[in-house]
Amino acid sequence: MLRSTKTGDSKSKWKVLIMDKLTVKIMSCSCKMADITEEGVSCKN
Repeated sequence: MLRSTKTGDSKSKWKVLIMDKLTVKIMSCSCKMADITEEGVSCKN
């Protein structure tokens, strides 16, 4: 769900996930924080 759709030739290393309160509830039902960080997304509260 969080994997990039770009091919391997992309030089971008940053991934940003912006969530509001509703999105946080939806994401918490579908994956764990570890799943998000394994895809290279940094999380800050």
